[in-house]
Amino acid sequence: IFFRPNFIMKKRNTLRAATQISFEGNLIEYSVHKSSRLLSDEVKVAFPIDTFDAKSLNLVITFQPSSCELIEWTDEAAVQKDLKLEIFVKWANDLRNKLNAEGHWADFTDPACGFPVHSGHGSQPFSDVSGCEACLPYRFHHISGSAGGCRVITHPQWRLACYPATFFTTAPEEALFGALDSFESWVAAAEDTHQALTPAKAG
Repeated sequence: IFFRPNFIMKKRNTLRAATQISFEGNLIEYSVHKSSRLLSDEVKVAFPIDTFDAKSLNLVITFQPSSCELIEWTDEAAVQKDLKLEIFVKWANDLRNKLNAEGHWADFTDPACGFPVHSGHGSQPFSDVSGCEACLPYRFHHISGSAGGCRVITHPQWRLACYPATFFTTAPEEALFGALDSFESWVAAAEDTHQALTPAKAG
């Protein structure tokens, strides 16, 4: 089997494959990736100078399923974007607090503008889609528009009905995985819900 070099690089830089967790009853899927030099250069311009050590940078790429395709300009899509942004920011702040408590740098960009939430703004926004394209072997498409169009990602399960967002940290793998593992897995959460809703059998 022949693999393209970029596919091999993406697989090599993946520290943890797609993992689904439950956060306050909401499904979040994340994967962890070691940043390449080129990607770190792209991330750095979104942050103030010397914010983090680029050689230690890891990305946590997240997706949330939505009830509609988010490339649509509809009221439902707008509501979904606001809801998914609110969930991501709350989860990302929770994860950031866990890592900060252990002395590790962490931040995340606002998908709506591409700039960091806590570190201040750099010279150019970060594109979540570009980050996904650099790390994930998913399908990407160019959507034409009056302003030249944009690149969009097709999630293997949710297709275009997904909300991507990115978290950044220089925490070592052990600390990062420990913080991520503090969130309940989606499967375990579903099983707990099923058991809670199942009537107890009479003795």
